[in-house]
Amino acid sequence: MYKRIRGEPQSEVESDTHSISHSSVLGPEHRNPDHAYAVLNRLTQKAAMRLRKGAWYAARISVDLKYLDGAHWATEMRLVDTQDTKTFLHALDKLWAKRPKTRRTLLRVGMALSDFVDEAHHTGSLFASEDRSKSLYSTVDKLNARFGKQAVYFASAHKARDRGGMHIAFNHIPDPKTDK
Repeated sequence: MYKRIRGEPQSEVESDTHSISHSSVLGPEHRNPDHAYAVLNRLTQKAAMRLRKGAWYAARISVDLKYLDGAHWATEMRLVDTQDTKTFLHALDKLWAKRPKTRRTLLRVGMALSDFVDEAHHTGSLFASEDRSKSLYSTVDKLNARFGKQAVYFASAHKARDRGGMHIAFNHIPDPKTDK
């Protein structure tokens, strides 16, 4: 940190990142299931972009909900290791459908991608062509890095397009190019 502050050159230290997670506290006017799902969707898209930037594939997605009354609900799903945003969003749909349909007021939503496999150890699918989706997401990530996170996104996150901006977390310093 001392050298970074002074602008001195330094060697890259290998990361021991084991998960990428995002969460968001919902404002009082947005504490409903529709908006909460849109925020989760947006956070999942952002996590998938960070996953690709780190050259990892994830084999698990987790969802975490906290309610205003203090109740908590969480679930997760195993996947074949992937970087594909669409795969994560389909898994998110399945996990969201399992949530308790009580009339509790949602306070916070969170999601995480974990069980990482680096690109060098990833085995491609026999049945799906990853090359096409990889080049598509590479283009989407470049557009979003250049023009901002709202340049290209899945429409299911439209209600929450302003969520998931750049925030400094405990274990991640945001990259201004990708975490706008």
